[in-house]
Amino acid sequence: MNEIVFIKIPEKLAGEINGFNIDPEVPLPVEKDESIEKGNLTELSWEKIIAAMLKILAFHRDFQHIDYYRKFITAVKPELKEQLIDAGVEKARNNDLITSEEIFLAVEGLEPDNTINIINMALLYEHKASLLAESDSAESNKYIDKTFDLYKKALTIDSSESTHYYAGKFYFNRHNFEKAKEHFSIYLELGDPDEDVEKRKTVSKILREIESNNMLDLKFKQAYDMIQLCQEEEGIKIILEFIENSPDIWNAWFLLGWGYRRIGKYKEAYDAFSKVIELGEKSVDVLNEIAICSIETGNQKDAEKFLLQALKIEPENVKIISNLGILHYKAGDIKKAQSFFLASLEYDENDEVAKKYLEIIEKEI
Repeated sequence: MNEIVFIKIPEKLAGEINGFNIDPEVPLPVEKDESIEKGNLTELSWEKIIAAMLKILAFHRDFQHIDYYRKFITAVKPELKEQLIDAGVEKARNNDLITSEEIFLAVEGLEPDNTINIINMALLYEHKASLLAESDSAESNKYIDKTFDLYKKALTIDSSESTHYYAGKFYFNRHNFEKAKEHFSIYLELGDPDEDVEKRKTVSKILREIESNNMLDLKFKQAYDMIQLCQEEEGIKIILEFIENSPDIWNAWFLLGWGYRRIGKYKEAYDAFSKVIELGEKSVDVLNEIAICSIETGNQKDAEKFLLQALKIEPENVKIISNLGILHYKAGDIKKAQSFFLASLEYDENDEVAKKYLEIIEKEI
């Protein structure tokens, strides 16, 4: 807490705010600045004190006065939780993931059982895990574990249809179809059929796929686990056995393509992802995967086509923008590659892929 100093307010300022008694004996935190360090408190405000309290709530949960700070903030700024959650969501949408996480951690420190905040933090960590999946699998798995723990906590606090919906999505994305089925089924049971009609239709479609396409087959889960654990050859062997009995399940072909791509068999991976598209699945993840395979097999035209289709679906997807940069860099169009990497950094200043390629380009120009 080197960036924070503590002050005590004069006795005359002690009093009551919204039923909360301010104790002049409890030191209040303030973020350091030049005037504070010189002892000038003329510009001190409740806002500055609360900002420092939020830092402590986010990162120093064992601090001795933390319960007092929670009550203080709730009394002085009773609407702050909702404002912070909205701000955290907005930062996440703008790919400022570091600030978004700090805000959600502060809200967690302020109100540990706030389910809306827990789910938002889970969604943030799942997104971070996805971004790290290829570059740092160990770190990616840490975020997946954090996400799992957050959903587990949320469900013990609030077993509402919304919580089950997001938990179902998490498990579906992890190819744990048994748990996805459990939570999606509860979501449909608890929710109002006349609300969120499109969302309910999507969930119902997923459940039909799970129930009718043998996606609960043990082989599918074994294959996913093997590939996730970097035992791709064994995972590919298992998923091929699954496909022999269930050749029309796009998820199985996606898993096969993912396994092939991870071991550098890009032609085989391209064919598998082509089958996914043939079966009607054209999500951003599928388009990105087949584009990567196209780049690696020297098919620039296909790669650009698939990446532009993905960008049309998600115009601010940093991974897609960076891959367009890589595509043009490998094709020798350095200026165009540079423009994509710079665009990526506008959305996410921490995009390591863009940073790495921009450093290379600077040396070459």
